[in-house]
Amino acid sequence: MRWASLEYPITRPFPGKWFSTLSYAGAAIALAFLIALNSALTGYEVVTVFRADYNSTHTNWYNKWLPSSMPSAGGQCDSHIFNTGDAFTTNYTLFQWSIETIVRANAGTSGIEYTGSTLENCDITALYINGDIRTWTIDVTAIAGCSVMDKFEMTARTDFAITMLPGKHTPLLGLAQTTNYTQGEPRAIALDIMMNLAAEEIADRVSRSVALNGDARPVALSVEAIFPDRCPAQLASFRIENAAALYSNGRIQDYDAAHPIDNETNPQALTDDNRLPVENIIQTLHAALRIDLGNPNPNNIFLFPQEATKLVLAPEFPASSGLNSTASLLYLTGSLPSLAPVEFDKHMSDFIRVVYLCRHQQRKPLAQAAVSVIVATLSMFSGGWAVFILVATYFVKSKYKQANVCLEHGFGTHPEMYEPREFDSRWNSEY
Repeated sequence: MRWASLEYPITRPFPGKWFSTLSYAGAAIALAFLIALNSALTGYEVVTVFRADYNSTHTNWYNKWLPSSMPSAGGQCDSHIFNTGDAFTTNYTLFQWSIETIVRANAGTSGIEYTGSTLENCDITALYINGDIRTWTIDVTAIAGCSVMDKFEMTARTDFAITMLPGKHTPLLGLAQTTNYTQGEPRAIALDIMMNLAAEEIADRVSRSVALNGDARPVALSVEAIFPDRCPAQLASFRIENAAALYSNGRIQDYDAAHPIDNETNPQALTDDNRLPVENIIQTLHAALRIDLGNPNPNNIFLFPQEATKLVLAPEFPASSGLNSTASLLYLTGSLPSLAPVEFDKHMSDFIRVVYLCRHQQRKPLAQAAVSVIVATLSMFSGGWAVFILVATYFVKSKYKQANVCLEHGFGTHPEMYEPREFDSRWNSEY
């Protein structure tokens, strides 16, 4: 058995004085271009980073030379998915909210895909307040309805307490507790002070009424306030849907707005002793919660203290059941510029504070990047150079029929094998 003989091609220089020079120059240019191209294509790797802004983008030097690679806003990050029961805070971090119901989902059938939409269409729909002077604590539950354009619709709730008891945790965020005014965000501290003023006015009014009248006055109040109008341009009107008064002897007096007032079956739970302080704290809580939701209501007592305070808060509480008429410290604090603690941003924009998973291009370690660029460049250059030689050879052979003759034969150094051809005379005369 004989092995097939290995062969090698016959070679000769390409014709032309400048062909080789131009070819080498073009090769150098192509090599530089391939190095730059492969630096962008193989010298970088995708890394996972966390960003607070969904529209965050990361650019590199090559993006301006490759327009198609320029990242678009929101194109490098994954959206955040919320489900019922998930907790969240806004960028003001005043209260901790949780999703109670998802009315209209945009992620599957029961989820919310969130991409940083602002919350201008969020507003408070209900407040549930329970206050007890025996514990000097007011527990609050707030319900908010949110409709973000055509994306999703949901309701959220927050629960917190206003108390003087150190052993009861109050989840107001922003390090806003009044025990230390030197810490925390000034806006949160101001809201905390105002809400405590409103709570103290109720507690003082109810406790003095109980001290003067004994079991004839309630020691605890429970109120459900509904806000039917979510129009930002109007005053924050509300109605007491349900109320209850708890007396020290255990008696409960209920009120239901759905039924006519009756002294026997449906009496007023709120009296002149406590009605106006309760209405003041409802307005104060409503305004504070709207701040956290970024609702741009022009009648917010924190955004426009001098103007809005006079419209929505009671300036004084009337004499009743042995109580003297007293001025509202909350009203004075909100209406006097010298006492207003903080000037709030009247053009606020609010969003849910989440962390997004983003993918950015980051340069590889130097040694790894160099190896990747060299391997890719040599592979592409060698392939391109082979194609170039093949095309050039085809062109020469198609133009000159004797181009396959070796160089010695073409110039007559082997006369015993050489016969003059038209190709040789043209080659010698031209080249």
